[in-house]
Amino acid sequence: MASKPKVEVAREHLSKAQEEAVAADLRDAVQWSFASLEAAIDALAEKHGITIGEKHWRRRDAATELRGKGVLPRELSELHQ
Repeated sequence: MASKPKVEVAREHLSKAQEEAVAADLRDAVQWSFASLEAAIDALAEKHGITIGEKHWRRRDAATELRGKGVLPRELSELHQ
């Protein structure tokens, strides 16, 4: 079975974060929000030819590179330290 596109995963995680926030489970809302951010960075990295693979730490470098290219509006790499 093929994996879902990262942008779809990001949307699903964001939807789950919103559900948890509405339910006042803020701890889970933060977890799902962060998972959505990671998937969104993965999707952008893929679109711009940046390989992350299964290496979590590469997401930090990808976020820095995406910011440098003007793709991201602000530096997000510090969230992945």
